[in-house]
Amino acid sequence: MLQQLDTAIGFVVVMLMLSLLVTAVVQSVSALLDLRGKNLVRSLAGLFQQIDPGLSAHAETSDTWARIKRRFFHPFTSTTLATQLADLVTTHPVLAHSWTRAKAIRKEELLNVLEDLRTRATSTQTANTETRTDSWSKAVQTIDGKIAATLAEADAVKDGVSKWFDTVMDRASDIFTRWTRTITVAISVLLVMALHLDAGSIFRQIATNPDVRAGLNKFSDTALAEAAQVMNGGNRGSNAVKEFAASNNALVDAETLKGLQDIQNCADAAAWLGSNVRDKSKAKQVQGQFSDACHADAVKHLEASEAEIKKLRDQLQQTDIQFVPPGAFGTANSSCWQRLGVWFALYRSNPRHLLGVLAMVVLLSLGAPFWFNALKQLSNLKPAIGQKIAKESSAT
Repeated sequence: MLQQLDTAIGFVVVMLMLSLLVTAVVQSVSALLDLRGKNLVRSLAGLFQQIDPGLSAHAETSDTWARIKRRFFHPFTSTTLATQLADLVTTHPVLAHSWTRAKAIRKEELLNVLEDLRTRATSTQTANTETRTDSWSKAVQTIDGKIAATLAEADAVKDGVSKWFDTVMDRASDIFTRWTRTITVAISVLLVMALHLDAGSIFRQIATNPDVRAGLNKFSDTALAEAAQVMNGGNRGSNAVKEFAASNNALVDAETLKGLQDIQNCADAAAWLGSNVRDKSKAKQVQGQFSDACHADAVKHLEASEAEIKKLRDQLQQTDIQFVPPGAFGTANSSCWQRLGVWFALYRSNPRHLLGVLAMVVLLSLGAPFWFNALKQLSNLKPAIGQKIAKESSAT
């Protein structure tokens, strides 16, 4: 029984490490493409169209670079007045930091930003005497008349936000989860298909090779620790709050800090900090300082992703498992076309291998959290089974 359990633990360790590779890549892609910011823009645009259907009209722009980006980089996405307004909201100086959009927004923050935009858009004096030269202020000065008219209906906008905000944000969360899942599956397919990762072959190696099985079981504790560290990046916001509060002892009550839930991004963390800081008069100042520190940490985390991926890859290589079939990419003297032909031929000549590859895609798509929990449960189960077997052996 212990051998079967060791085999299961070994296989789960391999799946966990491969899933962590995929997770690290997904986190990097999400940050580089600013998927959270874009998802917030799309969601706010839907909210604004719900408040005023007239904002679904196509937005014209005199900015040549903006037209080029829309024509070549977003050929299937039309820029509406609603998306234009949403982009102004998410790039507001209070919410955005450095070159990034806001990743999340609270209802009160949205209402305050819309009020600020309304004041700027409807005040002739402000438009004529604006001295700031940053790109956001210039964009506000050229705001479309239809957007200005919508913002002028302050009560209607406030009622619309109050009525639809929670629904839209819940939907935005679901959409982002689907995006992340889609990217995870796509990267899993690319990784598995490109390297010929066969779940059946890996399982057979673990089940029939005692050295491989023992090495993977010895590595299980390290795999759990590494997984916790990589997946902890999803709670970067709450971790940053704890670190920031630790360096400022009188910033937040200890009991309040203990009740802090997992927060994924800096914007949500800054909002929580502003609501729970002891000295409310310094809330804005504290939020600004925290946001700068949190985003600097996020940049460092992104730079460290490459190192994490390399470390995981090296750890997998130390397990002595043969992941890539021999000769899958031809020989050292093979040309590029010959290597590609050998790569395709392996799939055509071995249907069983193709089934193993497809099974690996499905298993990796379950995600690192699934395999992390599975490994924890199996690791906790092993001592109990070992004690039971020892008692049965001593009784006989």
